[in-house]
Amino acid sequence: MEKLEIRPKRVSSRSEKFKIGRINAGLKLRRKILPFCKDNSRAIAYILGVLHGDGYINKYTMKLKVKDFDFAKTFAKEVLSWTGRLPSIRTDKNGLYIVNLHSIEACSILSSMNSNFINCMGEEERCCFLRGIFDSEGSVAKMGQTIYFYNSDYETIELVSALLTGMKIRNKIIARKNNIGVINGKSFTRRPSYVIAIRDYRSKNTFKNMVGFSIRRKQERLEQIKAPKNMKLQEETIREIINLRMNGLKYIDIARRLNVGHGSVCRYLKGVN
Repeated sequence: MEKLEIRPKRVSSRSEKFKIGRINAGLKLRRKILPFCKDNSRAIAYILGVLHGDGYINKYTMKLKVKDFDFAKTFAKEVLSWTGRLPSIRTDKNGLYIVNLHSIEACSILSSMNSNFINCMGEEERCCFLRGIFDSEGSVAKMGQTIYFYNSDYETIELVSALLTGMKIRNKIIARKNNIGVINGKSFTRRPSYVIAIRDYRSKNTFKNMVGFSIRRKQERLEQIKAPKNMKLQEETIREIINLRMNGLKYIDIARRLNVGHGSVCRYLKGVN
């Protein structure tokens, strides 16, 4: 936070004191340097993900306003981990949690990180970025049938889709056609919006194991994902199973490595043997 120290010049008469403005008062701006943890790239990635979603940032402050306390708490914890300062957390009249941090240094650093920076991050950092942005604007259908991500910025949609694809998470971009909303009986036109859908079991399971949610209610729905009956293994997966088995891995370790059912691995390898 910036501290403003006022050091007025000496004046000869009382009337002149009231005429002194900011410039003549000789203001001195003293900035507090935050003890940034430069090695905490995962915290930075999560914060960036949130700021691409529900978060807000300008030259002086970063802010998050949400209904889930666990989301607000996680964001505040990551900000503290990176900047060394605990942001303020309060509630508004509607019961929403507001996380706020004033820092020119932190906002300047985060604002300089564009999509090229995000694409060059490591796998762990990309997972943290996706967790932050899905905490903001992601959802899970009942019983974990489909994972959705909503956003009106197509560049953000393309970025998220590319990151998911790079992690072998199959996804589909859908343009929402019905952009007409109704409030209090009056219709209005919404901004064009887009949806990313993740539907197949392996992709959802990979998302659950590598990304997940910080919000409990979303994570609980994600945990309800069930494998479809009689799911057939793809040829590429079968070759990987054989190679891992030849390298001495146990059945359970192969299943965890490839995100497939333990029973499927057992049935296939016993059939080969």
